[in-house]
Order: sequence, then structure tokens, then C-alpha cells
Amino acid sequence: MARNGKRLGFLPGWRIATYVVLAFNLLMLVWVISGAASAAGQPQHCHHLSAKLCNEASDTGTAVGVGILIFLWALGDVILGVIWLVTNRKKTRECPACGSDVKKGLFACRRCGFDFRAFVTPNLQQVYPPGPQYGVPAQAQSFDDVRIVQPTPTSAEVRRWARDQGYAVSEKGRVPAAIVAAFEASRA
Repeated sequence: MARNGKRLGFLPGWRIATYVVLAFNLLMLVWVISGAASAAGQPQHCHHLSAKLCNEASDTGTAVGVGILIFLWALGDVILGVIWLVTNRKKTRECPACGSDVKKGLFACRRCGFDFRAFVTPNLQQVYPPGPQYGVPAQAQSFDDVRIVQPTPTSAEVRRWARDQGYAVSEKGRVPAAIVAAFEASRA
């Protein structure tokens, strides 16, 4: 496709890899047909063989040759099919409101302003119920209202902080709840 969205000439707007797969299949089809057709007629270089034996040898050679071509055809199709699938990475998505292409990673359409975040999660409370474990206040209606919840600290982090603050903490075992609460209060 051209940059303006129109097709080039009579060709459909396929990816280049699709044209490569199509060309490979056409080439292999012509090759197999011409290989099979070349066996038609009388073999001419059978110096000391009888005509019957010469024809059978020619037919066997043609069958082996065509079989190898068909095997190579199937192998080539598998390889090209994998390449086609791997390279099928669209870098854009279609805006459901106006139909224009929007780069992946953008949250809004530049043409019409459609917000993809609101489209995916129309009601944030259905995805994350209100509560401190999710960081979602009861009145949250969009991701802009959500605060970032810091991950739960490890015991080693709490012990290190407690020693720096002058608390007496053992090397093993449960960290006292009062020290964990002081640690959380210092992070808020």
C-alpha cells in the first residue's frame, strides 16, 4: 500500500512476505509441472539398455526428482510460513471511532481524540474494586484517580531500615509489627 492508503496498481495491499510466499509457490508449481512433463516421450540416451528398461529407469528418475521437488516445496512453505507469521507485527491499531490508524502505545487517537483506556475499562471499579490493597479510592472513575501502591517490602528491607533508625532487630524470625508499622509510616 502507498502511504496515502491507496493500493499500487492492480496489486492487492498485501505485505511483502505474502508476495514472497506466493512467488515461491508459483515457482515450485512450474518447476514440478515442467519436471513431470520432461519425462514424456522416448528417452534417447540408453546406450546398452532395452527400450522398456530405459523407459522404466526414466520414469523412476522422474518420480524421484518430482518427489524431491515436492519435499523441497513443503519444506520451503513451512520455513516461509514461519517467517510470514513472525514478521506479521502490526505497529498500529484501528480507532473504533473514526477508523484511522493509531500507533500502539498511544492512549488517544490524534484524529478524533478517542480514549482507548476508557474503551478498554469503562468502569475502573469493575476491574479493581475499591480498597487499599489496590490503591483505588471509592470515587475512582479513571486511571488518573488511582494512586500507585508501593510493593510490599521484604523482611531484609525492613531490618535494614530498622537498624539504620536505631531499632534492635534480630537476624531471623518475624519482624515486630511495631517496626513494620514505623517503616510503612516512614514511606508514606
